Amino acid sequence: RDSLGRPFPGVEDTHVWTTTDASGRTVRVGFVGVTIPSTQKDYVTYEDVEASVRRALDDLRGRADVIVALTHLTLEQDAALAAAFPEIDLILGGHEHENYHLRRGPDDTPVVKADANARSVFVHDLHVDPATGRVRVESRFVPVTDAIPDDPETAAEVRGWTERAFAAFRADGFAPEEVVAVVPVPLDGREASVRNHPTGLTDLIAGAMLHAAEGADAAVFNSGSIRIDDVVPPGPVTQYDVIRILPFGGDVLTVRVRGDVLARTLDQGQANRGSGGFLQTANLSRDEDGRWRLGGEPIRPDHTYLIATGDYLASGREKGLDFFALGAPGVELVRKNGDVRTAVIDELRRRYGRAGR
Repeated sequence: RDSLGRPFPGVEDTHVWTTTDASGRTVRVGFVGVTIPSTQKDYVTYEDVEASVRRALDDLRGRADVIVALTHLTLEQDAALAAAFPEIDLILGGHEHENYHLRRGPDDTPVVKADANARSVFVHDLHVDPATGRVRVESRFVPVTDAIPDDPETAAEVRGWTERAFAAFRADGFAPEEVVAVVPVPLDGREASVRNHPTGLTDLIAGAMLHAAEGADAAVFNSGSIRIDDVVPPGPVTQYDVIRILPFGGDVLTVRVRGDVLARTLDQGQANRGSGGFLQTANLSRDEDGRWRLGGEPIRPDHTYLIATGDYLASGREKGLDFFALGAPGVELVRKNGDVRTAVIDELRRRYGRAGR
């Protein structure tokens, strides 16, 4: 809802889809939607998850034979939803980017998530007992491979959204179809990799930030900003590939950071291993005694350093890193250096040469 709590134009709180079964009987499927309150904007009202779902279920009362929740919540939150609202028959979730099929709550509600990037789907058959109204859900897991032919109607829908997206990218100053470099090695952007250790892709991004923030001593960014969850294979890399890797964009910032704050930030980044708050770096390392070094020299607690970072990390909203927010003690903005995606495009050209040359 908007900042005044009003529905956005054309956006429904709930939706009822009416279909018929094999016998010709009408079945009403009600949908509710809920998401995590990340990347908050001042023009949106953020409601408590359970309060929002309760309001939607009240709206569907008497209007639906089956209730499906479309969620973008953590697995734990989805399980809590199943426990709190047994009237939900099926929870279709996201967020984790890996497939799950669980049953939770007093009625063993299915909580189901497929893999990210359309690598798999779950197909659900819903059976409604005409006498009792009870709902039975049968789910099957289907990997999406080249062996599955394109559905013409779906392909047309995809083309329409792709064209819309490319028009928006062009309006933002990008040339999505332009090949910027031909890379000789794979660039690993899988979450299982970038949220646990450096890869060739994280090295590329950190190096791009360091070059963009001219004069910076080191670079630090949150691995959660990498969204592709895939490997970019050797070969041509387009501007669209860079957008897929870093869809949120945002400015590369030069930030003056006191040494003790920098070391604490890096420690928290290690504690965040396995999540998007795991930090990737350039020109920073840890010695065998666990002490942080910048350019091979120990970080001095009372010294200040110029650090290239992203605007999300510098907002203080990353896990356990509220103290790294601009304006916090020992953290001061020096300047903005343009979109991180432009920096990565420039870095690709710097490392691998312009395509076609």
